Amino acid sequence: MLRNTAFELLEMKSTFSFKSLLCSNTLLGKEGFLTKVNALTVFKEDPLHKKSNLLAHLAIRAKIIDITDEHCLEPAIDYHIMRIYLRTKRLLIKDNSISIILKNNGTFTNEEINELRSFIKNTMKFTCSNFNISMANLCFVDWVLGREFCHYDNPICKMKNGDCPIIDKCDSYKIPQSELLKEPLNNLGHY
Repeated sequence: MLRNTAFELLEMKSTFSFKSLLCSNTLLGKEGFLTKVNALTVFKEDPLHKKSNLLAHLAIRAKIIDITDEHCLEPAIDYHIMRIYLRTKRLLIKDNSISIILKNNGTFTNEEINELRSFIKNTMKFTCSNFNISMANLCFVDWVLGREFCHYDNPICKMKNGDCPIIDKCDSYKIPQSELLKEPLNNLGHY
């Protein structure tokens, strides 16, 4: 992936510059940070642009870029975030047949996985707009919770040194591990 991106950047050296990318003051539009990044093959393959959004999140939080349209920032939805939204019921699955598939490591088509990711994206956008939360910060917190506490097979809800920070907002710790919802797996690398 890195090698292919490097070759692509070499071919585009007259039209793509990291300096102009970092000087972008918007995410969207002709000169926008995400517009430029999503022009690269590795970033445009994912219909929900997880990698480019993550890059924007990192650059914004590190104050590498200063943009005027942060409200346009989309979430970077990976499997850790999917798991958190399923288990905390921030995204409620009402169809029992889908819940059974999610509990039993069943398979989904790429389109179904992207649809699930889109539902989570809309939930995150709703949260940010209605509670005045930065998307970059919300994604980071959710990602850390999913990665450090809410593991795929062995969630760490209760520990000797303290509980998961959102244990009081999550009823999943009360149910057997076999009943936990798990994000669907795929091999595309989008998430």
